[in-house]
Amino acid sequence: MFKRILPLQILLILVLGLPITHFAQSSLPSSLIDKISASVVLIEAYRDGQPFSTGSGTFVSDDGLIYTNRHVLEGADDFAIYVLEDPNEPPVLTYFASAELVFPNDVNGSFFDFGVLQVNRDANGN
Repeated sequence: MFKRILPLQILLILVLGLPITHFAQSSLPSSLIDKISASVVLIEAYRDGQPFSTGSGTFVSDDGLIYTNRHVLEGADDFAIYVLEDPNEPPVLTYFASAELVFPNDVNGSFFDFGVLQVNRDANGN
């Protein structure tokens, strides 16, 4: 029995011992990497006109839906959305959004930390 397990253990050690960068490196074109980078946003949550927390999210549609975590949305009434225009620069305030969907704290006995924002105006309020 141990003779059969030993090769499996050696295989696991070899696979788990490989540097993670080996799996992370890929041949993705830089245009795709730029598109992915632009879809990740910084969210600044506001309560009564005052910023009070930040989080992150991801654009998932062309009409401005952003998936984020419930805890990013809790207690806020408005959200500033910062987009990365240049990977070498800080993100830029580009939009404002409102909470479209905030899952309750307890869904069938399980914690579900998920929420959705909808962009509703640009940085100038238009």
